[in-house]
Amino acid sequence: MVWIGLAAPKFDNKPRAVIITILSLVFLLALWVYLLIAFEDTSMLANARFAGLGFGGIVPILMYAIIQTGLSEEIFLGDF
Repeated sequence: MVWIGLAAPKFDNKPRAVIITILSLVFLLALWVYLLIAFEDTSMLANARFAGLGFGGIVPILMYAIIQTGLSEEIFLGDF
């Protein structure tokens, strides 16, 4: 799979790489939890708009996901 740019990583010190990976994951998880606690007001999140709609919310959710997030990103941020 080297022909498409995929190759297995080679480590000089595999235990060190594992420790760095684990510490990075712990740091990112702690940061994520902190941000969830710091910004506790979930009414600003997109899922708050569709909470409690049940199956009737599938169409609005898909419209939001396709139009608001994906399409607008391609229109305004494309080719920069």
